[in-house]
Order: sequence, then C-alpha cells, then structure tokens
Amino acid sequence: MTIIWLLLIIVSLVLVGGMLFYLYRRSKYWKKQVERSLKMVPFLVTIPRDSGSKDEQARSRDQRDILKEVISVAETFYANLSAVGGGSKIKKKLMGSPHFAAEIVAKDREIFFYLVAPYRFKEILQNGISSQYPDASIEEVEEHNIFNQQWGIDCIAGGELRSKRGYYYPFKTYQEMDTEPLKNITNSLAKLAEGEGAAIQIIFRPADSKYMKRSYKVAKQMHSGDKNKQNLASEMYNLAMAKEKEQKQQQEMTKLTPMEEERIKAIERKAAKPSFETIIRLIASTSSKVRSEAVIGEISSSFIQFSDQSINSFKFKKAKNTEELVSDYIFRFFMKRIFRFTNSVWKKPSYDLILNTEELATIYHLPNFLVDTPGIRWLPSKKAAPPTFIPEKGVVIGYSQFRGENKAIRIAETERRRHVYIVGQTGTGKTTTMINMFLSDIREGKGGCYIDPHGQDMEEHILPNIPKERAEDVIYFDASDTERPLGLNLFSAKTQEQKDFVIQESIAMLYRLYDPGHTGIMGPRFEHWFRNAALALMADPTGGTFIDVPKIFTDDKFLAEKLKYVTDPVVRNFWINEMGQTSDYHKSEMLGWFVGKFGAFMTNMTMRNIIGQVESSLNFRQIMDDKKILLINLAKGQVGEENMKLLGMICVAQMFMGAMSRVDTPENQRCDFYLYVDEFQNFATDTFEKILSEARKFKLNLIVGNQYIGQLAEPIRDSVFGNVGNLVSFRVGNEDAEYLAKQFSPVFNQQDLINLENYHSVAKILIDAKPTRAFSMRGYNYPPGASKEVGDAIKQLARLKYGRPKEIVDEEIQSRMSLNNPMPPIDNSSIPREL
Repeated sequence: MTIIWLLLIIVSLVLVGGMLFYLYRRSKYWKKQVERSLKMVPFLVTIPRDSGSKDEQARSRDQRDILKEVISVAETFYANLSAVGGGSKIKKKLMGSPHFAAEIVAKDREIFFYLVAPYRFKEILQNGISSQYPDASIEEVEEHNIFNQQWGIDCIAGGELRSKRGYYYPFKTYQEMDTEPLKNITNSLAKLAEGEGAAIQIIFRPADSKYMKRSYKVAKQMHSGDKNKQNLASEMYNLAMAKEKEQKQQQEMTKLTPMEEERIKAIERKAAKPSFETIIRLIASTSSKVRSEAVIGEISSSFIQFSDQSINSFKFKKAKNTEELVSDYIFRFFMKRIFRFTNSVWKKPSYDLILNTEELATIYHLPNFLVDTPGIRWLPSKKAAPPTFIPEKGVVIGYSQFRGENKAIRIAETERRRHVYIVGQTGTGKTTTMINMFLSDIREGKGGCYIDPHGQDMEEHILPNIPKERAEDVIYFDASDTERPLGLNLFSAKTQEQKDFVIQESIAMLYRLYDPGHTGIMGPRFEHWFRNAALALMADPTGGTFIDVPKIFTDDKFLAEKLKYVTDPVVRNFWINEMGQTSDYHKSEMLGWFVGKFGAFMTNMTMRNIIGQVESSLNFRQIMDDKKILLINLAKGQVGEENMKLLGMICVAQMFMGAMSRVDTPENQRCDFYLYVDEFQNFATDTFEKILSEARKFKLNLIVGNQYIGQLAEPIRDSVFGNVGNLVSFRVGNEDAEYLAKQFSPVFNQQDLINLENYHSVAKILIDAKPTRAFSMRGYNYPPGASKEVGDAIKQLARLKYGRPKEIVDEEIQSRMSLNNPMPPIDNSSIPREL
C-alpha cells in the first residue's frame, strides 16, 4: 500500500507540476505574443512598373527564363532572413522565435505590398529588400485597415490555408511554372468594389532543423520501399523500430515507380533549402457575409496553381470564430493556442505548414513587369541615394527617403551663390519648396526678396509665418494696394553705367511685352526714340519717370525744361535737329505708334500711381545691405498680366542694379542676399543672362522657378543650364523630361521625370564646388504655428512705413503731367536750336 500511495503522490505531483507549467507557459507566451505584436514595424514596399525587364532585350527572351530570374531574387531575400535568430533554444521552445509577415492588401481599389518585421530586425529586413530590389522604395508606414466600421464584424469572412499532406511534401514552385503566379493572386484582389477590403497575410519564422531532418528520414524510408508512410505517426513509429528491422528493409528494397521516385526527390529538394514555419491567413471585409465568403473563395482558388495532386496541395480551413480571426490578423499572432490537436494520431502544432525559401518566394514576391493586374501600387519613379557628405549647415531644400533612412538635404551658403533653378508642373511642390527655403532664410536672420506673381501664397503662407522679431525688417509691396501705393521709379539711376543699364533693360521689357519674337512690331527706330527720351528725363536732377516718355514728345514746354540739364551732345542733337526739324505731319504719324506702347500704363490708375512716382519707396541697395525682407505681391488677378510682368521686370532689374552698385564695397564685406522669383519666365529679359552670370560676384543669390522649360527663350534657357549650379526637377512633361534626362543621366531617365509623384523631385546640387550625382528627394509642408493675425499686423505696419496716401500721389502726378491744365500751344521757338 505504501508503494501505491507513493506512486499516487508522484503522479499527482507530476500532474500538478505539469498543470502549473502549462499555466505559467500560457501566461508568459501570451505576454510575449502581445509584446511582439506591439513591436512589429510595417513597411510599404513599392517598385517601378518595369521591374525585372531589361527593355527589349528582356522582352525578346523566353518568358519562363525571365520569370525564374525575377522571382529568384525573392528566394535570396528569404534565405537571408532564415539566419535570423531569436535567443536561446529554451526560449525558442517556450516562446517561439520572432516572426516576420508578408501581406498583400487590397483597399480602395488599390493593391499594396507590405513587409513587416520586429523592431530589432527592421534594418535587416530593409537591407535585405534593398540588396535584392535596388529600385524599391521602402517606407515605414502606419498600420493599414481593411475593415469598414459601417459593415461590422458579421460581414467579415476568412480563414487559413493548410497543407493537405505532411509538411515535408512540397508545393509547385516557380521553377515548374510557365506563368507569373502573382498574377492570379492579385487578379483575385482586383475585383473588389469601392469600400471593400481583403488581405493575404503570410506569417513566417525560421523552422527548427528537426523538421528538415525528419523530411530526410521520411524520404529515406520511402526509398526503402515502405509506401505506407504518409503521416507523422507512421514516421515516428518507424523511427522507433529496431535497427535490425531497418537493415532488413534495406535488404528487401523493392523497386519504386517513377512517380514515387519523383516524390522522394521532391521531398529531398525541399529539405535541402532553408524553411520557415508558416501561417497563411485570408480575410475579407465587404458589405455582406455572402459577398465576403465569395471573395475569400476566389482568393483561395488562386492558390490551386501551387498544387500538385500527386505530391501536395493547399486546403482552406474556414475560421469558426471571426473575432479570433480578426484579432489574429490585426496583431499578427503567430500561434493562437499553445497546444492544438488534429485528426491524426499524434499532436501537431498549428504551424503545420512549413515552406522553404523557393515555395515562399513563389507565393509572395514583389510585383514585376510580368504582372499586369490593374490597381497595383507601383513606384512611379525610381529612388536614388543622396550624396554622402551633405552639409550640416545650409538651407533645407527637401528630404531624402532612401532605404528607410530619412536625411535632410541642405545647400551650403557658398554653393547657393551659384543659384538654384526649380522646374515642375503646377501643383507638384515647386512653389512650396521655394517658400520653405525663403522662410528658413528669414528665421536665420538673412535678407531676402520674394516675388510672387499670384499673391495668394504671399497672403496665406509667407506673411503668417514671419517671426515677430523680424516684423520691423519687412517691406511689403502690394501692387493692388491703391490706397497707399509704393513708388517704383525705373528711371531712378544715378551713374552713367546705371542709366545705360536701365535703358537697355527698359527696352528689353517693352520687347518682352509687345514683341517677344522680335517680329518687327518694335525695332531700331523705337529703341532710338526711347533711349533719347529716357536720357533726357534722367538728366533732370528732379527726376523723371517711365510714364513721362510720351509727354516729352508731345509737350514742347516740358521738353525745353528737360533739355536745360542735358549735356550729352548726341542727345541734344536728337531733340533739336532730328525731332525738332521733323514736320508735324510725320511726327504725328509716328507718335501714335510710339505712344501707344505706354498708354496701357498711363491710363491705368494703379500702375500710374506706382511707376509715376519720382521718388522710389524702395532703395534696393539699402535693402540688401541691411538684410531686409522684401515681399513683392504682384497679384496678377488684380493688376493684370501685362502690368504684373512690367512691375516684376522693374523689380528684378532694380535688384540687379543695386547689387552691381556694391562694387564700392570689398567682396568680403558684402552680405548674401537671396532673390526668390516664382514663375520667373514672366520677368526674364535678355539681360537676365547677365544676372545669372554676374550676380554671384555681388552675393545676390537667385532661386528661380517655373513650370516648363519651353516658357524660357533659348538664350535664357542656355544661361540657366550653363550658370545655375543647383538643379531641382519636380514632375515635368514629355519634352522637358527628354531635355532634363540628359542633366540627370545616368541615374534617372525620361520616364522617371514624367512619373514623379507630387512633392517628390530629383536633384543635382553642388557640394564643395563639385556637382553631385543625381538623387531623389521629397518636399515638406509649411511650418506649423502660422498666425494670420501676425501676418496682417506686419502687412499694415509695412503699408504705413513705406506707402503714401493715394490723394497725395494723385496730386503730384497730375501736377507734373499737367492733367488739370489745358495743353499750351506748341511753340518751336522755345526750343534752343544750337548745340
């Protein structure tokens, strides 16, 4: 009895100990599963549509050879992951190894490819993708959601794919297929309606070597002639047989059929490659349970292509508990239960699906040019690595996201003196980049000018983001402000060199406005008349303006007043001998044509009150030297396109003239000033070539942008690409892409530039005076914390400081132009006749 009681006690202790161990393991296991779930990092992986193709060379080859090449890279990727460890053997036994996930998700009529890794292995995953798919974009993203809250959990359907036979039997792989297997899978996901979602979730982790050893033993037993070993129970039974019986079986080996031999070889081939414990979940969320089950049926049917009825095939097991399926899917639990029983004699764990690298690569790999399923999220344009040595200081022009690394791209101050050119279609991010650069300069205390041809960006994004401490530095020129107009006198030149520049620039402006193609509307006669009129007006110490040009031809008294100060004999000869001796008939015949070029600006009260003021409100040289902030709002919608162009050209010309006047200051004492010109083709005259080539010496640094290269005249285009050191291109059209591809070759081609996403660009910049290899980057949004109230206050302060009341300006201009007095009769005798 004592022995019996002792045995009962021992058995009880074993049972109690086993139960305690089970509860302990269950508790720890669940905690570990939840912990791992919270530390999983999802990556959205996109790849160019032509991935895997080598243009015509690839397309002219046998498609089966290409298929094997493009999928084999995925096999190498999985082989690298098979070496990832997960701690000690005891820990693996109790908690399982860390796992990865590969997901194909269909949502909102798009198909996405995700790869998910534990946080500590995310760099291994990223490096593995990058090494096998160099053109792929790997973006760490938030968790996706295929579920529609409106439909609820009752409309969700799904389950798992299982192996129909033992795990050691292989599935059909790409090595035996003639078509791209991913095509059938994605086609089953492409038929979802708006709002519906579905996903294929493949969770995998490196398999223990014992599974492969068992596979070899099974193959060996099958080779010995024991044809009834079809399950794990038989396998374990035979392993327990005596050595003598095994030797006897080997001696009595029977001849195998060709199918049996092929089956044995297949098992051995599968066991020869690294394998993974795998779970494949299918889940769908639609408007009804019936519809969801139909979607799942179609997805599971696409896996028939991996079946070989003589060896192995997939079977779909519908989930009995939908809530459990959803939680397993969301949290990516590898195994729901600690122990799980099947109908076999022996217990099998829930990861009874074991796939090697070849099988896993066949089922899940990134799409390629052989997959023509509509809706796949492709990478519109390839990504390229940023330069290695990005300056630590300088203005940020964008961010490089390459292989999971996010790096700010900066241009150093010395390199900005070689200017920046930004090109891109409307809405792609060109203006946003320029504004962010400008605001960055302002926050660092630098001086700058921003010319906005539209006005909207100025009001919405620049003024509200100006720091309060720089409010006193702001000069705001609003062309549409008729109540307090600022003066902008083009003829405010002092030296003879400045006068010559002003005249040449003015003639270029008029050509740009009225005869951009030099078709003969304007010509040498017009230039001759204008040049002499401008020199006569600028000779007067009291000053003259652009709108005074017609008056000097029509008012002899006004002309006589100006000639008092003209000392240049050539100019005096023009007015006294050439114009003075021209008959009234011929003069009137030509004056109408000449004066007509100025009428649009004289009759427009807004323009007249700006360019008609003798004293300019803006001293561009002083603005540059004092690091002021000059905002020029040209408001094309309010002042008109021609007026906008003229004002912009005047501002650019005056800015360059102010920069050139710095010749009296040593170069090391000149401070950098940044001129931003959006849609600069409107203001680019032929003299703009000089600005690009010479402004650097005077530390006037240009940042210019426009929508397409065709907007630029050929000389200006050549000057831009010949002198600008930093080039940024957002999405462009076919013609521009063909031209720019030469600038960004060999990294980017024409299709890359055409297919760039919004706020993504390619660039070449200078680093240490050397051009870099082309790279890709993305833009960034406006800085937070904008205050419309602060912007309005700054605007009002600038108006009061620099603007003048409209009534005073009107009175001065009318008095000077004698608009309220009758025109006196022309008296030629009042004009001196001698030189």
